Amino acid sequence: MDSLIIYNSENISKRQNFNCNFNFKKICCGDDFFIAIDYNGKIYSWGCGLRFRLGYNMDSNDILRKQKMPLLISYFQNMKVVSVSCGNDFGLALIGNKYKFIDYKKDSGEVYSWGENHSGQLGLGSQTSFQTIAKIISISEIVDIKSGWNHSLALTSNLHFIY
Repeated sequence: MDSLIIYNSENISKRQNFNCNFNFKKICCGDDFFIAIDYNGKIYSWGCGLRFRLGYNMDSNDILRKQKMPLLISYFQNMKVVSVSCGNDFGLALIGNKYKFIDYKKDSGEVYSWGENHSGQLGLGSQTSFQTIAKIISISEIVDIKSGWNHSLALTSNLHFIY
C-alpha cells in the first residue's frame, strides 16, 4: 500500500497523508488536480474537476468539490497507459502500441488528450475545449509526452519533437 503526500497552496506547512490501495508508477500534477498510472497501466485522477481536467464528468453540484481519492478514468479501462502528463487544466495519456508497454526501440504509441484547450494544447487542430477524451490522430509513433502550463510536447520514435 502506498502513502500519498499532498501539499497544497492553502496551507503549505500542512501535509496531507492518506493511505490508498494503489501502486502508482507515475504521477503528475496540474492546477489543483492529479493524474497517475499504476504498474498495470490503469490511469486514475483526483482533485478539482473543473473543465473536464479529471477525464470524467462530475455532477455540476460537485464540480467545485474535489474528488478526494484516486478514481479510475473508465475511458482507458481496456488500454495500457504507459505515460501521463498534466498541464494547467488538461491531461495527456500515452497508450502503448497494441496495448503493450512501449519498448522505445520497437514500439510506439498513441496519445489521447482532454480538458481545457484555449491555446490548442490538446493537439486537436482547434482551440475548442472538449468534455470528452479524444485521440490525437495527426501524430503517430510517439514514445514520450510532456506538458507545460498551456502547451504539450510529444517525442516520436525517430526522436523528432512535435508541439
